[in-house]
Amino acid sequence: MAGRNPLAASVTHASSEHSGQHRRAPSVGALCERFFDTHVLENCKPTTQAEYRRAINKFIKPAIGAFRVVDVERKDIAELHNKHRPVPYQANRTLGVLSKMFNLAEVWGLRPDGSNPCRHVPKYREKKRERFLSQGELQRLGQVLTDVEAEGSETPFIVAAFRLLILTGCRLGEIQTLKWTYVTLRHMELPDTKTGARRIPLCNPPFHSSMEQANKGTLRKWANLGKGHSKKLNFGGQNAELWCPGGEIKFIARMVEQSMDFADQCLWFTSLVSKKDNLQPLFRILGKARVADLKVVEMAQGQKTSRFIAWTYMKKNQRSLFAIGAET
Repeated sequence: MAGRNPLAASVTHASSEHSGQHRRAPSVGALCERFFDTHVLENCKPTTQAEYRRAINKFIKPAIGAFRVVDVERKDIAELHNKHRPVPYQANRTLGVLSKMFNLAEVWGLRPDGSNPCRHVPKYREKKRERFLSQGELQRLGQVLTDVEAEGSETPFIVAAFRLLILTGCRLGEIQTLKWTYVTLRHMELPDTKTGARRIPLCNPPFHSSMEQANKGTLRKWANLGKGHSKKLNFGGQNAELWCPGGEIKFIARMVEQSMDFADQCLWFTSLVSKKDNLQPLFRILGKARVADLKVVEMAQGQKTSRFIAWTYMKKNQRSLFAIGAET
């Protein structure tokens, strides 16, 4: 009787062991839950957690949740990605979740190093979603805010929230969670946003170039209102908030100069402009600073019309990438 071949026995044993390990390998569904519990809940904000949970439950688990983690191939990811091609934004966000999840699967020893099946699956082109309110829309919104404030049909906190959204460019969640402890005399210090800590300037540019000019403006205002020659200022604020050498133009010019140092860190810079006649000089200043784009947005509240100016150093394609980076 021939003896047992030790080499064959070794191969059989190794094959059996490999088969057992494969059967014990976690499913993609189990990986999703580990990923969510140990990474997403620990490192992501609530809104991002909700987005990840939606992608996992609605797109990933139904498609490949029953697969073993070690069995998922690039073609499986490409097929899932292609399935959601009609909505490029969602397809790309889901691909991003999968990529991060399979990177961690390698860290946790569930897949070989460098085997992420999401590699080389190209993202779809997304349509630009940035849009400014038109002048007419801002005027209507300003009038509605003025009306509800006068009628008392809405709380002053809601009205203030809308005005802060318009004037600061903050995200809705940043205004909804704003606390008085974040507010100083000159800034809103937001400790935790999608792009990290942010400082939002709050002071309006000084209207006048001297206190004498401020007083003349007050007398003219009172006269127009038919209230005589009161010397009381018709607006509040400290001296440094009402006037500075060079007035509003010089103040905003310094803002433009300083903004150049943060050109690649901020998407849009903004400032109120009280005097319409100051726009042309500011356009020339911004042109010399070689901004990529600038906009003037007018706002109306009752009979008063004001405006703010916005400028950016990023070209259109850079702005799209900046916005996508802020969302991930």
